[in-house]
Amino acid sequence: MRIFCFSDPPERPTVNISTQSSVSTGDSVNLTCDSDALPSPTYSWEIPPHAQVEFSQENRSITIKEASSYHTGTYTCNVKNKHGHSSTPWDLEVKSTNNAKLMRALLGVGVFALVASVILMIYYFLQNKGKKVFF
Repeated sequence: MRIFCFSDPPERPTVNISTQSSVSTGDSVNLTCDSDALPSPTYSWEIPPHAQVEFSQENRSITIKEASSYHTGTYTCNVKNKHGHSSTPWDLEVKSTNNAKLMRALLGVGVFALVASVILMIYYFLQNKGKKVFF
């Protein structure tokens, strides 16, 4: 009696993203890689240099908790087994939201107002040095 054992190199992996629309600053994103092979392939990822992500236990998926401009770039899923290897790149673009732009603008105005207030207070005290001031 003969038993046939089939083995296959990994097929080109597919990468799926958890969001249907574009990714905006602050969004949570999940990238999942899948490939058929026998024996089952091992998974690894190449990610942009400054991107901070969490990997699943088997490295099949990546989770981005709060997307930022650092996450923009190419994510490549690599799969391999003893019969071969394959990879698929995925380009992710994180778009800045209007809320993020507004927050940066308000922060800039706030810092400017604080610095201007300190300068005016220093000027006032230097001008009135030695003078009695009544309120």
